[in-house]
Amino acid sequence: ALYFLWWIPYVCFQLLVGIDLPKKIKDDGTPAKPVWDTVFHSTMRQGLCITLGKVFRGRSKKDSIALCMENDFDLIDFFIYMICHLIAAMAAFYLIGYPCFVSQEFHLFMIIFVTWLVVARGAKRYTYYTTKMYARVLRQHFADHFS
Repeated sequence: ALYFLWWIPYVCFQLLVGIDLPKKIKDDGTPAKPVWDTVFHSTMRQGLCITLGKVFRGRSKKDSIALCMENDFDLIDFFIYMICHLIAAMAAFYLIGYPCFVSQEFHLFMIIFVTWLVVARGAKRYTYYTTKMYARVLRQHFADHFS
């Protein structure tokens, strides 16, 4: 029940505004300026779009890559993603939560593992923000300035 306190507002947000925030092309075909990225769009661009498209929709890799480049995922992709998220979250209660409850050793292992995972992923994301993302902006600025 607690999971749905997050799930329902997130789905409503995505349906109302979130699905269009990072789009690069408007529905009428004109270029759009992406506003904000979302976790859904970021996760889909990291290869999940290709996998979901192949497994659930029979979409070619070329078509999935085009969707990633334009950030133009449809509602079917979003609902497949959210249903998989729901299943994984519910499974985690039984596959991780219960063993943590009954075994102090497993609980300690999970604390150490999750701490390591958070630090590693945070460092990776921080590196992306401080190097790749801003380096691209700087290169474009200098290219425009010196050409």
